[in-house]
Amino acid sequence: RLGLVDTFHHTVGHMRELVWTYGDVQMTKTSLEQIDTFRINKKDLHDKPRWRSALEVIVTHEVEGFANDELFNKLIKEKWTRFGRDLYLRTTFVPYVLLLVL
Repeated sequence: RLGLVDTFHHTVGHMRELVWTYGDVQMTKTSLEQIDTFRINKKDLHDKPRWRSALEVIVTHEVEGFANDELFNKLIKEKWTRFGRDLYLRTTFVPYVLLLVL
């Protein structure tokens, strides 16, 4: 929980898979299975009741070392855009407007 950003990126570097190379340019892909997942079925890792993804631990414990990290900022922004914004509007804004109308 110390926010060892360099250690995290070193570990993620070993999880990357090379997709293609063109001269000095490389395209890699990284599985988000342990970085940002929530209880995937058929995975032994996720069967453990206390298991948490890296993103969940970092957000829950507000690890400051990752505040300016590009990977985590992209993940959080993408999650907000796809899931969080709509959920937030449905659970807070819509009931508030209905309360004002009634």
